[in-house]
Amino acid sequence: MMKNVKKRTAALLCCAALLISLCQLRAWAAGARYLVTAARANVLSAPDEAAAAVGEVYAGAYVYAEDESDGFLYITLRSAGVSGWVHSRYLRFADGERENPAGIKSIYIKSLPSKTVYEEDETPDFSGISVRAVYLDGGADRELQGWDLYCPALDAIGEKNVTVLYRAKPGTAVFTATFTVTVIKTPLKALTVVSTPDKTKYIECQPLDLSGLVLRATYTDGRAPRTFSADDVLSDPDFTLTGCHNEAPGAPLQQGAHTLKISYKYPEISCSVAVTARERKVTALNITKMPSVTVYSKTEMPAFEGLELTADFDNGERETVELSQCTVFCDPSRFVLGSGNLAVISYGGKSVTLDLTLAQEETVGINVITPDVLAFVVGEPVDLSELKVQIVYASGRKEETQDYTVSGIDPTRRGAQTVTVRCGEYSEIFVIYIQEFYRRGDVTGDGEITAMDARLILRAAVGFINYQSDKLFNAADIDRDGNISAADARLALRAAVGLEEIV
Repeated sequence: MMKNVKKRTAALLCCAALLISLCQLRAWAAGARYLVTAARANVLSAPDEAAAAVGEVYAGAYVYAEDESDGFLYITLRSAGVSGWVHSRYLRFADGERENPAGIKSIYIKSLPSKTVYEEDETPDFSGISVRAVYLDGGADRELQGWDLYCPALDAIGEKNVTVLYRAKPGTAVFTATFTVTVIKTPLKALTVVSTPDKTKYIECQPLDLSGLVLRATYTDGRAPRTFSADDVLSDPDFTLTGCHNEAPGAPLQQGAHTLKISYKYPEISCSVAVTARERKVTALNITKMPSVTVYSKTEMPAFEGLELTADFDNGERETVELSQCTVFCDPSRFVLGSGNLAVISYGGKSVTLDLTLAQEETVGINVITPDVLAFVVGEPVDLSELKVQIVYASGRKEETQDYTVSGIDPTRRGAQTVTVRCGEYSEIFVIYIQEFYRRGDVTGDGEITAMDARLILRAAVGFINYQSDKLFNAADIDRDGNISAADARLALRAAVGLEEIV
């Protein structure tokens, strides 16, 4: 009977212990406080030992847990504004453990951390610090737990104040104590090139590649030298790369010699690497798209519309080439009917050839452009020097020609006359007028005052037409003021629309 009671009692105690431990594991849900027990612990970006560190916490600091995952607690160190994941083995549940601040007069630092001198950007280590509380009742000072610590960034030379803060709970007094750490310049002596990059000779436009580069930093305080690979140089923000053309790894190099300066931490701690980039050469010129027209019916220089070219270079690049960048040799005067008429296009010492075809062009008619003045006085010469005749081809192209004849003109016969223009098998007609005199305003001589007359008079007023004939001059000078002006053109236009009568 007694054995059964002992067994039941033991079971109940185990259950109670298990419940207490479960309550402690879940205390984070209410934002419970935990005490940092490790000398220092990394605050991680994720609940994973391999995750990146976003900060640190130190022994004796209280943090507030808000979440839990796989043995990690998501904590916040309020005084420093640091939040992240910390493994639970570095923490101890400590809600209700802090001193009652009503009995504390002040706090002070009994023992400074073991390390108070740092180099620039070095990670602080405050292990060894001892913080004590002074009480109002005059009792003995006691070691204080649960304080927070705020340290500014150690990124500049000089003294930095580190603050220890203690507050038992929100709304109570805050006690602080400070101590100083000193940031000194890293005692670098020199940066030297142990091994140059595998590649130092380039073709222009190839990217700079530092693979194979090895650097060594030496120190004035006797510490062991440190070596850096190309990956270290590119990933470490303490390295700065500059050059005469602002070279950067992966950027295309310009033609010429380049000096790449590599500085470590300070501008004066540097070394240099020399590289050269020769001019790239064309290895091939390619036709990627033929011209839209390769058959011509006239011996004229082809336009090569639609032609697309690319060039291959010995640095592995391929670029589009404009025809304006090329040299074109083509002599249309030597074209013969059919194919075999060659055009040679060259760029960078490489060429491509186009085979052009000359075909007989079909004629479909002629186009006659008559002079502006088609009216003449009886007996005077009929001047058709401004007449133009064009051959019209099936393609729609027009070509002016002088190989034509004009017939049907009799300067002594009054009235309208039909003029015939012949060119080969094609002909066109137009009408001229032979009259006794020119009526005022009727410079065309067709017996009417029209908008065409007003247009011709206006062209004469601005000097585009020179009416040498007295009769034409008199016809255009409607207002009889001795000049051909815009006023005469206006009178002719009014007469054309019936607003003016010219006798």
